[in-house]
Order: sequence, then C-alpha cells, then structure tokens
Amino acid sequence: YNILLDLMRCQVKHPNIDSASDGSDGCGGGGSSVSAAKKCVKVEKLYSACHAAVMGVGNYKGKKHCEEEMKRLFLCVNPGSSLPHEI
Repeated sequence: YNILLDLMRCQVKHPNIDSASDGSDGCGGGGSSVSAAKKCVKVEKLYSACHAAVMGVGNYKGKKHCEEEMKRLFLCVNPGSSLPHEI
C-alpha cells in the first residue's frame, strides 16, 4: 500500500509527457500534460486530506477509509487503466 502510494505521488510530481500526446489530459479529459499534472496534483491533495483526517480523527466526511480518493488518484496518474475487480 505505501509503495503504491509513493509511486503514485511520484507520478503526480513527474507526469509522463507522452501520455497527453493522444489529446487526453491523462485524467479523463482533453487537454495538455500541464493541465493533467495540475488536475492530478488536486486529486493527490484530496487523497492526502482524506488520509490525514482518517489517521487523525478517524473519519473523513463520514467515511472511515479513503477508497474512492485512492481510486481517483490511481486512475488520474494511470489513464486508460482499469482497477482489478474485487473478489
């Protein structure tokens, strides 16, 4: 878990410029790699806020985990990827 999060944070800081060559911004919309990087930074900040709240007070907006925020971050830094199905 921590290794995956470290990798995704690295991808946010150092986006793959080539990922936007198809007209995608890397986060599900059209645009440049610069806008993709900015959007992923926002997604990463939302995840970090969730994580800090869960670790601090035990919940974030009534939730006890950051599953959705983690999924959004993963999909932002890995456009075109799909998450494995739950078993």
